[in-house]
Amino acid sequence: MPVLSENLLAYYQCDAAAPSADSWGSNTATLYSIGSDPGQFNEAWTFSNSYDSANTGTITTSGTYTLAGWGYNLRTGWSAFATNNASGTSENWFMALNTGTDEVGVWANSTFQGSGYSADPATLSGWHHYATTRDASTGEVKFYIDGAQVGATITPTMPGVMRIVHMGGDPGGSDYRWGERLDDYAIWGRALGLAEIANIYTQGVASNSLRSLIGPSTLRGMFSSVVHTVAPENARLHGAFSSIVHSVSPENGRLHGMFMSVIHNDIEAGGGGGVLPPIQGQAAQGNTIQGLLNPKIQGS
Repeated sequence: MPVLSENLLAYYQCDAAAPSADSWGSNTATLYSIGSDPGQFNEAWTFSNSYDSANTGTITTSGTYTLAGWGYNLRTGWSAFATNNASGTSENWFMALNTGTDEVGVWANSTFQGSGYSADPATLSGWHHYATTRDASTGEVKFYIDGAQVGATITPTMPGVMRIVHMGGDPGGSDYRWGERLDDYAIWGRALGLAEIANIYTQGVASNSLRSLIGPSTLRGMFSSVVHTVAPENARLHGAFSSIVHSVSPENGRLHGMFMSVIHNDIEAGGGGGVLPPIQGQAAQGNTIQGLLNPKIQGS
C-alpha cells in the first residue's frame, strides 16, 4: 500500500491558528465567511452562511484525484463536498447530495449523475469521514463514508484537469454547504484505495489526524543558497546543498545529499548539551545526516 504522502497535493488542518494554511503544499486557501469551532482534531472550519467555501487557489491534476475530509452534521438537499467552477470551465461538483433524494453523486456539466446510494443526513449528525476518488483512465468516481465505499458512477464529462477547488460548498449558489463544519481536508493527485481511506477513518476515530499518518514533510532538489526548516513534525531534506542548511526540527529531521558548506542542526542529544549527531547512522531523537560533507558541520 502506498504511503499516504504519495502525490498529496494539499492538506488543510483547518486550525484557528493558521486557518488558511496548506500544511503540506503551497496552496494557501482563501476563506469566504468561514469561522472556527471545535473540530474532529483541534479546530475546524465553520460554514454558517449560504455562500461559504474555502478556495484552494490554482491546483492541477491529470483528472485522477482524491478529496477527503471530516464533515460535521451533513445537510440535506443540494450539498457540495467540493466544487470546481474556475473561469472558463463548466461547474462541477466532485461529491454531492441531490435535493429531494439525498442521493450521493456528482454534478457534471449541468447534469446530476447519481451513484445509486442515498445518504441519510439524520444518521450522519456529528463527525463523519467523507471521500471521493476519480480514475481518469476510466472516468469512474467512487464515494466513501466512514471508510466504506457507498457507491460509484462513471463521469467521462468531468474535467480532465481539476483546477480551483472550492471545499465544503459552492460559492456560486445559495446554501449548497456540505455541512456545518469541515476538518482535516486533503487533496491527492491519485485515487486512494479502499484500504487507505478505511485507515484514515479508523485512525481518525482513534484521534489520529492525517497529520500523524502522512509522515515527514519533504524538500527535494538542489538548493543553491540557504534552506532553513522549522518543521513541527518530521522534516526531511534531500538533494545538493551548495551553501547552508539550517534545521530546527524537534523530532526526526533528516538531511540527505551533498553539502558544500555548512549544516547547522539544532537538535539536542538525548542528554542535552548539543552534541553533534553522527554523520551517518541513528542519532539523538532519530536525527540522521548522510552524504558528502565539505567543509564544515556544526552541531548546536
